[in-house]
Amino acid sequence: MTDNQLNYLNMTNATTTVMDNNNTLWSANIKISAAVLNVKTTVTGINAAAGIQGQDKSGTTANKHALWAVAALKAEHVCAGAHAYYDDLNDLPNMALVSYTNTDFEKGSALEAVVKMQLVHDKAASIAIALLTPYNVIAADITGLQTAITNFSNAIPGHTILQASTSAATEQLSGMFVILRAQMQKLDNLIKTINSGPC
Repeated sequence: MTDNQLNYLNMTNATTTVMDNNNTLWSANIKISAAVLNVKTTVTGINAAAGIQGQDKSGTTANKHALWAVAALKAEHVCAGAHAYYDDLNDLPNMALVSYTNTDFEKGSALEAVVKMQLVHDKAASIAIALLTPYNVIAADITGLQTAITNFSNAIPGHTILQASTSAATEQLSGMFVILRAQMQKLDNLIKTINSGPC
């Protein structure tokens, strides 16, 4: 994560904290509530891509690859559903974030694969499950993916914190910050309506 991205994330977190502390002023407003939720969801995705923490467990190579294959298969299924969902909405920025194939999840370094899988999980988890059902993704698919990611992540020898210096994480973070900035601008515009009275 770059210094500019970190500074913007810190500013965003400060804003959402202020919003939470003053939620009586806006919680009844559907638009503002949705905007706040969108911002928080994107921040969750950014945090997941920037660093995945886990226990430092060693595992046999065979076990790691078996868990990798399971996680990759689950990620491919959820990814396909989320991609189709965003495609139907013509939501190109989010669709680009989940434009992966099974090869993307199975090739390259294990840590990069975890970043991609976690991003797919977090994007799908941010969508109401009823909206994903037509794309053959159910709640159990999403929870099952998270379990598979955790099991695979814990089997990677020597991992404690995955820094977002990998090319995959850097690429994903860039796209997510574009989304976050647009969401924050929308939230700012909505907040202005609270204090503006009739002309």
